[in-house]
Amino acid sequence: MPFEMGWYIKNEIVYMNLIGDVTEEEFNAGVDKLNQWTEEVGKTLDIIADNRQLESYPRLASLVNVETPDEPGWLIIIGLDHPVMRFIVSAASQILRLKLKRVADETEAIAVLKRVLPQHADQYHTPFADYVTWEHGETITDA
Repeated sequence: MPFEMGWYIKNEIVYMNLIGDVTEEEFNAGVDKLNQWTEEVGKTLDIIADNRQLESYPRLASLVNVETPDEPGWLIIIGLDHPVMRFIVSAASQILRLKLKRVADETEAIAVLKRVLPQHADQYHTPFADYVTWEHGETITDA
């Protein structure tokens, strides 16, 4: 199954919806897209990753393609119950110098966003997927 990416807040916050078994190829395609968007906007992007439908994640070695930002951004993970996946995400956030916050649901994610990125507080709405601009956020699949 794929994962989808789009802009939750254009040029600021990326929303990722990870579904089922995310393969290394899908993950790398997403990383390439994220690196492209970061380069286009010229700054570190913050990320909301919705893992509530995620079954499996690629191994940590897949992260070698991820560019380390100069300024750390936020990675807000919604739903991350599997202990191995929690370890992978924690290790990845340290490697990538991201500020990590795990939350149970979108309501908790909104509370975190308002606290850590208050400049956009009036733009935070749920369900997140209804407010994502998918124009650049095509579904990433095994081709």
